[in-house]
Amino acid sequence: INTDGIYYVKFSNDSEAQRISVTDIGNLRVTPDGLMALFTGGYNWERDYGELYAVIKGGDSVKLASNVRSFHITANGRLYYLNDESSVYLKKLPRIHENTYKNLSKFTDEISKGDKTKVCSDVARLAFSPNGKNSAFIDHDGNLYLSYDEKEKIKVSSDITDVRVFDNSLLFENKDSQLFLNSIL
Repeated sequence: INTDGIYYVKFSNDSEAQRISVTDIGNLRVTPDGLMALFTGGYNWERDYGELYAVIKGGDSVKLASNVRSFHITANGRLYYLNDESSVYLKKLPRIHENTYKNLSKFTDEISKGDKTKVCSDVARLAFSPNGKNSAFIDHDGNLYLSYDEKEKIKVSSDITDVRVFDNSLLFENKDSQLFLNSIL
């Protein structure tokens, strides 16, 4: 960000930073390969959400979703986002390669029209392992669910207030402030 409130990002395959937004940004993440940036623009700080956008070098920002509270990009190119209705969606991000920059309109069509899948609803808190294969969420009733290796979710525990996910283990805290460490494998 510069002093005029304009946001810039420098991609791994570029020597100069590119302007991405002139509106408030709530969250900004760059894909693990450094070739795509995703951000919540027009962020409404009172309501705690914004519009989710993606941008690549030389391209315009492409709107992917509305009213997004948070999002996560996994190492294998999957985008998970939590919206204002407490639902989590999954969208596979297109791969960036040399030909992508030759036809930016094709990339724009591919990313904006790609399918999204509703993963779960009633989510209060969401966490991911560093490798991106394991995710956990706590619903509004305090129930903890785990999805191991991107498979179906299973209920792990109840009355949970916080969770951290690692590649091989799950750390969570209950309403009595007790910590538990479970192996995922």
